[in-house]
Parts: sequence; C-alpha cells; structure tokens
Amino acid sequence: MRNLKISHKDQTVEAAPYKSSNKDVTINTKHIIQENNFTNTNLNTIEKQLTRIEKHIQKSPFAPIEQKLK
Repeated sequence: MRNLKISHKDQTVEAAPYKSSNKDVTINTKHIIQENNFTNTNLNTIEKQLTRIEKHIQKSPFAPIEQKLK
C-alpha cells in the first residue's frame, strides 16, 4: 500500500501499486460495471462455443488412437 522508490539511470522514481483517481467515484463505478458486463457477455459466448465443440467431439465416430495403432 505504500509507494516504492525505483532507481533507474541515476534517477529515483516513485511508484505506487494503486492508481488514485481524481474523478468522481460514480463515473469510475459506471466504467467498472460496463467492463464487467462486457467481460461477462464475452465469457458467456465463449462458454457456449466450447460446449458446442465438446458435444461435437463426443459425437465424433472416430476410434481411439490406441485402436488405430493395432
């Protein structure tokens, strides 16, 4: 939670692990909600695609690799 001092090329730079914002808290909250909604939508789409692929693979008529080698 405290600032770090980093030395680089004979200069000391202060760095903070968290960025403090001077903007209104409600604006930041709205942006976070929008990002979460976007992420949830994308994850839902990916989940549906993976489920569809998994079902397609399970229906595949191919024999296991071990049987093909015999």
